[in-house]
Order: sequence, then C-alpha cells, then structure tokens
Amino acid sequence: HGTQVTDITERAKTGVGTFYRYFTDKEDILRVLLDEFFQRVRDEMVSIRAGIEERTPLEQIAVIRETFRVILGELTGRPDITMTVFRFGYGVSDRVNEQIWRFVSTMTADVASDIARAQAAGLLSVEDKDLLAHCVAGTVLQVAHKLVVDADARLEAAIDTCTRFTLGGLAAFVTEPHLDAVAPLL
Repeated sequence: HGTQVTDITERAKTGVGTFYRYFTDKEDILRVLLDEFFQRVRDEMVSIRAGIEERTPLEQIAVIRETFRVILGELTGRPDITMTVFRFGYGVSDRVNEQIWRFVSTMTADVASDIARAQAAGLLSVEDKDLLAHCVAGTVLQVAHKLVVDADARLEAAIDTCTRFTLGGLAAFVTEPHLDAVAPLL
C-alpha cells in the first residue's frame, strides 16, 4: 500500500511516463501481474487434467499429487506474488478481491468436478462436494503461506503431506467396495 509509482519505476529502471503508458495506476499493475500468474497456474492445471475423464477413478484421484505439485510449486516459485495476494490482495479493491476469488473458485470447481466423477463411479459418497473442495483449497493456501513466509524449502515434503492429508480425508468418503483399492494410495 505504501509503494509509490516512482518506487516501481525506479526498480523497473523506467520512467513514470512509461508506467502510465501501460498502466492506469498501481492497482492496474497488480491486476495484470495476478492475471498472468493465475493464467500460468490455470494452464498447468488444464494440462495435467487433460483426458482425466478417460482415466480410471483411482487414476483420477492420483492426480491430486500432481495438482499439489503445480499449485504449491507456482505459489512458492513466485513468493513476491504469493505474499502480495496474502498480505495485500484482499481489501485492495472489489475488482482485485473478485479476481482472487475467481481464481480460488476455479481451482475448487476443478476439485469438486473430480469429486463428482468419483461419486458417479461409485468410489466416493460426499454430501457436499463444494465444501470438501474448499477444504482442499484452504489446505493448499495455508501450506503455501507457511512455505513462503518461513522461506521453507521443503516443497516435496509439503506436496507429500498435502497429498496424504487429502487422500486420508477422502478415505472417509470412500464407499465400502473400494476401501481396499484406495488403501495403497494412502
């Protein structure tokens, strides 16, 4: 909030006029940075999920590890953007709030879709798939925050822990005929 446009232009080694040629204000540059960041994460998510409908239900659940790898990798790989979202994102403006919420909602919609497919296959029985998807998203955001704030380099351990935690939580929703098949994933 305290950053001035001149602070930005000095760091970028450009002029104030150049800044205003491309951006209307500081919020505008934040929205552009968030759009680029969120789009990169989204593109990677779409890539790892390509053809997910053709995979077996257990293979679909196994995508969870790769999902954590992508999201946590991106969030920890860009700590500047991640901390901007955590510290200053919400509350900057309604437009930025909506932009962040749209990203989180898109990610949770993917998870809810995965849960719905597992339910349709008879693998899971979940009363509120959207609420469960938000539980997963909350886990990701909290772990990413810890990794970035603590400058914690244990990304692989975090991916493994989030995967096991999520699969363990999903195990509570596995239908009886599939319990033995799911156990090796845990």
